[in-house]
Amino acid sequence: MQNNDKNKPQNPNPNQNRSLQPRNPANPRPANNNQAQNKPVQNAHVADEFQRERTAVFDKVAIEKNGKRGRKEKQAQDGSYHYTGKNIKSNRQKFVNTDENISVEKNREKTRGGDVIETRGGSGIMAGIVKAVLYIISVIVISVILAYNFIMMANDVFAFIKDSVSVEITLPRDADIESIAKILADNELIKYPSIFRIYMNMKSKNKDWEFLSGETFVVSSDMGYDQLIYEFRVKTAPSQIVTIAFPEGFTVDQTIDRLVENGIGTRSKYIDVINNTKFTQYQFLEPLYEITLPPERKYVLEGYLFPDTYDFYSNESEMNVITKFLNNFHTKFDVRSYERLNILEMTLDDLIILASMVQREAMDDEDFHKVSAVFHNRLNRSAEFPRLESDATKLYDMPEHREVTRADLEVDSPYNTYTRNGFPPSAICNPGSNALYAALEPFEGWDYYYFVAKPDGTNLYARTMYEHEVNIVEARRLREQ
Repeated sequence: MQNNDKNKPQNPNPNQNRSLQPRNPANPRPANNNQAQNKPVQNAHVADEFQRERTAVFDKVAIEKNGKRGRKEKQAQDGSYHYTGKNIKSNRQKFVNTDENISVEKNREKTRGGDVIETRGGSGIMAGIVKAVLYIISVIVISVILAYNFIMMANDVFAFIKDSVSVEITLPRDADIESIAKILADNELIKYPSIFRIYMNMKSKNKDWEFLSGETFVVSSDMGYDQLIYEFRVKTAPSQIVTIAFPEGFTVDQTIDRLVENGIGTRSKYIDVINNTKFTQYQFLEPLYEITLPPERKYVLEGYLFPDTYDFYSNESEMNVITKFLNNFHTKFDVRSYERLNILEMTLDDLIILASMVQREAMDDEDFHKVSAVFHNRLNRSAEFPRLESDATKLYDMPEHREVTRADLEVDSPYNTYTRNGFPPSAICNPGSNALYAALEPFEGWDYYYFVAKPDGTNLYARTMYEHEVNIVEARRLREQ
């Protein structure tokens, strides 16, 4: 760059080395004071004129350069003029450089700093997202673990769904909650002895339990905490196991009668449990509790007390007895059965009703599927066959068990499918596995709509009413023989 120092006023620096020769002043003054006094006005005019000329030159140059950039720089408020990055104050002031390079460099540093901040900000956002995802995953995992443990503990306390395994145990002398919890856990009757202790201490107000120390008991893994502790506190002889068989096709009334005959519970309590207890732990029963059942329905759980052979304790509660029946039904009616039920577009309760009718109208597996096909054919053509016409449904509604006559079928009642359309209000018995399967899988290609029973229990089938009348005559003849 071109050195501009020659344009600066050369004022001597008082700190300079005195041995140097001083420069001559740019505007020498006369040594004679008289001469200076004679021309004061002229010298002042010359200085002012020089300043004006120099200022005019600089202004002209600045205007030309700013004009090329499309603008003219304004005069600063402090009286200085801007020219190529320099400030011109006055003739008595030095030119002061405006360090634009430093300002530009600072701006670049700010820009680079902004980039760094932006880069760090991006990393911070990503880190925040990762932390948020990890937090959500942690919450979900912890929630699942807590929910699973809560369900397992609740099942252990109330024995909603547990395998039935009988174990014989003997309480030690001076047995207490601590020792009983350990014995039950050692025999795998409970999983959480600490929960057992807490639960029992909460149940007892004074925490002073009295047990039959030294006695031997037969208890089951499907008993809840309350049932277990009840066994140990009752001042009676140890419970005895009673085995009872319930044939397929037994009604609720017949099932209750057999239980009471064997000393298990009371009839009134069974009826109360069956009709007034909501077993919400079973998903297959939820639809029954969500709708208004017909008032003619005698028992809510008719059809769901799965027929089988069961072991009961002599002092087993009615609630626990009914729970065993429902547990068995839950086990037997598997996922594939529900899938088939969806294909048929039937509710589970309708299927149970249909299976109960199949159970009472047929004798063997082949007849189960044929009778099921007849009922399905009528349901699929309900406009032509609005009534299912089953003698067994009318028999369920009769006070005594006897053969149904033609006169009986003419008497209207909620369970008379000769006078009422569609299904009866409930199942007419508790069907077994074969009847349930036949209701789900009717005999394929069996395009019959009528059947009548022969004396040996098998059926005669017909496609038309005329053929059915012929079969009725034949069945009567065989019966008379």
